[in-house]
Amino acid sequence: MNDGMRQKVVELLRCRRVMTLAVAAGRRAWCAPVYYVYENRALFFFSRTDSRHITHGLGKTGVAASVHADSHDWRGIKGVQMEGSIDTAGCSGDALRAFGLYQARFSALRELLLQHGPETVDPARVESLLRVRWYQFIPQTLFFVDNTSGLGHRQRVVL
Repeated sequence: MNDGMRQKVVELLRCRRVMTLAVAAGRRAWCAPVYYVYENRALFFFSRTDSRHITHGLGKTGVAASVHADSHDWRGIKGVQMEGSIDTAGCSGDALRAFGLYQARFSALRELLLQHGPETVDPARVESLLRVRWYQFIPQTLFFVDNTSGLGHRQRVVL
């Protein structure tokens, strides 16, 4: 795997906004789209603690995720397919940097929080006001899909 392919994947993850997470419990599968930001090999997002993708995926391996650019033709599909795990993000340096990126990308969040007062905007405040938690999806296996190179063309990429 070359650095050029890795860079393509990182650029795609940085410019897209929606990641679809997929989990399974027993014979029941579920997928959910979430807004995210990419920082240092992880995809950070907010979600309710009682959502299916969290209750069935938190702390478990084998969670699937995808991020892709919109295309009007199957020959134009480009994106990433991933398998990994969901963990709480906490307040590590990476998590706080990602939160800054999240605020910048999704300005409606900051506007909503400022309606509740001018206090510091941080992940803990968002969690408290919106009854959500700050999570990270950590991919262990990642494939770059590029149908412009042929139907079903995909290549494994290491971040």
